Amino acid sequence: MSEVELYLIEEGDNCTIYSLQFLSESETEFEKFVAKFINDADYNDDYSRIAALVSRIARTGALERFFISDMKAR
Repeated sequence: MSEVELYLIEEGDNCTIYSLQFLSESETEFEKFVAKFINDADYNDDYSRIAALVSRIARTGALERFFISDMKAR
């Protein structure tokens, strides 16, 4: 089993966001995600929404409504 540690991503007033980092790797899972999608034109809108949501969660807290989706609305 791989060993991991928590890495601080963002500390807000109401929530602290961490990422996992496998000790055998040089980047966190968050950093790998950002590197993969930040400049990808096919996913740019989706990436922007995710980044905005993560910032909002850091500011306002990890409210339940951020994690529940209504699949019928799509």
